[in-house]
Amino acid sequence: MSGHEHYEHIVHATEVGERIDKFLGSLEFIPSRSLAVRLLEDGLVTVDGRDVEKRHIVQAGERIEIDVPVAQDTQLVAEDIPLDIRFEDDHLIILSKQAGLVVHPAQGNWTGTLVHALLAHSPDLGTLAGEDRPGIVHRLDKDTTGLMMVAKTDEAQQALSEMIKIRSIDRRYITLVHGSIAPDSGLIDAPLARDARERMRMTVSDSPTAKQAVTTFRVLERF
Repeated sequence: MSGHEHYEHIVHATEVGERIDKFLGSLEFIPSRSLAVRLLEDGLVTVDGRDVEKRHIVQAGERIEIDVPVAQDTQLVAEDIPLDIRFEDDHLIILSKQAGLVVHPAQGNWTGTLVHALLAHSPDLGTLAGEDRPGIVHRLDKDTTGLMMVAKTDEAQQALSEMIKIRSIDRRYITLVHGSIAPDSGLIDAPLARDARERMRMTVSDSPTAKQAVTTFRVLERF
């Protein structure tokens, strides 16, 4: 995978019994457990060719493959990028992200992100998502516009992340669909997981590690 170092590890009999996130964090090429969790969440770790959750217990003989992003010798620097802020107080910012703006630094986008713009507006942001994602609670794709929540404190970041986790925050999207949807409304219940061939894509899956994804829809207009 471009921009990543690929590693393989065969679990030895003396290494069994640990959760995989803790086990990965003990490997010399993964400096922390938090990075291990992020690699698992980003679909960059497979066990015998399949995705696993962080609570997976490693077993003797398992082949663990890990793609670790190549570290960049860069430091986050505030950049003067316009922000469309809709609400702000001492705890959080609600902004409308424009199309074409990447949320946080990653391979191929080390500058010019929403994070760089936020640092210019508010240097002190929540730190729980990591040094390269200050204040970030959730993401929108580069070419997607919409409202985003940004945490200005660790307390706000923890609270907002928990609300997203338990689905007490309602997310609504307006999208233009190519093709014809017969019903005027409905419900799509289709678990999602990393695509086995294209690891940066999500796909409908019956994998035991697939995450529940329930979407209700309503047709607003037909063309």
